[in-house]
Amino acid sequence: MINKKERAYEILDKAQYGVVSMAKNNEAYGIPMSIARVDNNLYFHTGKNGKKIEFLNANPRVSISVVGKVEVPDLYNKDQIKEMVADPDKHGKFVNTVFTTSFESVIVNGHAELVLENEEKVEAMRAICQKYTPDKMDYFNIPIERSLDMTSIYKISLDDFKLRSKAVKV
Repeated sequence: MINKKERAYEILDKAQYGVVSMAKNNEAYGIPMSIARVDNNLYFHTGKNGKKIEFLNANPRVSISVVGKVEVPDLYNKDQIKEMVADPDKHGKFVNTVFTTSFESVIVNGHAELVLENEEKVEAMRAICQKYTPDKMDYFNIPIERSLDMTSIYKISLDDFKLRSKAVKV
């Protein structure tokens, strides 16, 4: 049986992206980012300047949301749907089981910490590249040599996360 933390890691590792949400001076900002997990940390990369950096410098608290498997349930055939539509007592069940989605997600809350050591930056970039471009890892040294000094890497500890799933109740 897989535990909650292992399930959260599985969803994080398979997620195509994460939405990093930040706030400063009563202004919110959320942006989809390429994220990767190494042990108990999530990493994302960005340039040295820009809106993300401005927000993170003002307030390092972030929330990252990822969504795993999403399904629109197809539980009933046309005759069953017609039967539910015809009976007002079944409208609640109809709405809750036909006009819904089933999904799993992980929400991570924490402090985005700027990674300063080159060794950890390379490890984070390797994890991101391995996740998104695994068939090009033979050439990994080229982007590292070219852009490591121009890239900011942030890490967020996975100590505060919530695993959520919305399943359809029949």
